[in-house]
Amino acid sequence: MELRRVAGFFKTSSRTHCYARRSARRRRPAPEYTRDVRLLDTEYLMTSIPPNAGTAGTEPIPFDAITLSASLTVAALQASLAWYRDVLGFTVNRTFDRAGTMFAASLSAGAVPILLSQDDGAKGANRVKGQGISLQLTTSQNIDELAARIRERGGVLESDPFDAMGARAFRLRDPDGFKLVISSPR
Repeated sequence: MELRRVAGFFKTSSRTHCYARRSARRRRPAPEYTRDVRLLDTEYLMTSIPPNAGTAGTEPIPFDAITLSASLTVAALQASLAWYRDVLGFTVNRTFDRAGTMFAASLSAGAVPILLSQDDGAKGANRVKGQGISLQLTTSQNIDELAARIRERGGVLESDPFDAMGARAFRLRDPDGFKLVISSPR
């Protein structure tokens, strides 16, 4: 079981939450990882808004984002730009030059923007990229046809198209190791 602190609030699975309550009822000490959980109610765990956060009419307004953009630092900008454009089919919107050298490129696939920028080596020449992140792109296109087209253009899929949770999807990685999941609702 895992207890995570997110934005100043403790997040835990419902099992951990219930275990903390059972432990309190049995009057035996809760395990170390539940000591800071103060018998939070289920609604608090689901919404991350603390109980009694304000008086009537003054509750905090939840964050309401309308889009998410990705900015990826890449080892070889020209190679990554070619991969996103030629293999995946992104459109190059704009390139950014400094002293006659391209250092970034803005691309899009439909309404989804992405910015690729050249790694300047300031954090180490060989630092690992793409760790711990997965970008999911949703499309209305046929997943099997899209996967076949990517293979024809030299792309290597990490997984063949599969069905999961009401969608058809496949996985692949870009030249820097960033994982992409491309899916379409069923």
